[in-house]
Amino acid sequence: MDTSTHRDEQRRTLCQFACEAEAGPLGVRRLCTAAGAQLAAWGWPARSDVAQAVALVVAELGANAATHGARGGAVIVLRMGALPDLAAPEAVRVEVTDARGDVAPRTGCPSAEAVCGRGLLLVSALARRWGWYRNGVEAKTVWAEIAVG
Repeated sequence: MDTSTHRDEQRRTLCQFACEAEAGPLGVRRLCTAAGAQLAAWGWPARSDVAQAVALVVAELGANAATHGARGGAVIVLRMGALPDLAAPEAVRVEVTDARGDVAPRTGCPSAEAVCGRGLLLVSALARRWGWYRNGVEAKTVWAEIAVG
């Protein structure tokens, strides 16, 4: 991603909620639980379409960060915000940052028998758009915007 696009993405980020967890299955579960609680506080109950889509995206991006972006003792960071703001949201933006800026996310083309490799395809289906950018040399952020309504 070029520098101007990176700056545009950083400007779009409205961080109204953030938490971090260790890179592993329990950490991903913690991020999912925290995301659900925050969405409920914002008025999207767990059974709403928005909350269910965000939960799946957080789970997929978190699992990818824990699997492909983990280094010893690393944490993954979740940030969420409403775009353009909470008063009149058009989308919920989810960002997951991990410690592997050298590993770019890529969508797979798994065979029908494959048991993994569909995570970013799911994110693509749920999000109105998604992408990623490097945070310096050592980290990357994968983001997705889930449309509201």
